[in-house]
Amino acid sequence: MAPIVLLLLLLLSSLSPSSSEFTIVMPDSSALVDAPQTGFSDSARTDPAEQRAVYEIMEATGNGWATSIPDVCRGRWHGIECMPDTDDVYHVVSLSFGALSDDTAFPTCDPARSSLSPALLALP
Repeated sequence: MAPIVLLLLLLLSSLSPSSSEFTIVMPDSSALVDAPQTGFSDSARTDPAEQRAVYEIMEATGNGWATSIPDVCRGRWHGIECMPDTDDVYHVVSLSFGALSDDTAFPTCDPARSSLSPALLALP
């Protein structure tokens, strides 16, 4: 390891617990929208079909309030990453709902009572 990296790690490990949290921003994710960004057109909006699919997913997970947010990509939703295309249309490229413990018990899926949202199936 480079001496500067070792020095940085040593410095970070010596900080008090309340000040040792930090965030690393990777340069290759700069085009993803996790917050309003400059350089993109103010007229850019989320693809309507993708927005409907996200609303249906949120509704199905007990988050009916989600439909009150007018644009899923411009609304700074945690766990939803979007990327604009050349026509000023945002596309949902990633949904992250967190992780479950290995100890989480999943209920069995009854195919007779289970279905996937048509909006979700229509996504590209």
